Amino acid sequence: MEIKLEAVDNSLSDINYFKYEEIDDKTVAIKLAHSLEDLVDRRDPQSVLKFKLTCRGPSGTVSNYSNHFPLSSDNLSAQNLHHV
Repeated sequence: MEIKLEAVDNSLSDINYFKYEEIDDKTVAIKLAHSLEDLVDRRDPQSVLKFKLTCRGPSGTVSNYSNHFPLSSDNLSAQNLHHV
């Protein structure tokens, strides 16, 4: 299986904040690649990061999952991915 994190809506730099880890054959964890402080601790903070996860199976079938990751001090936990 081939897995990629991709940009959504010209948000190419957003994907640099995330990485994925394959847990097993059916589970992938999306994790922060580095701190979000530079986004939230500025005069005009960025409040949402966007990315999509693309999975290509052995038969060539492609599934896309997208997520809008809201940034707040109260909500920096894992978010559900939405199949698109």
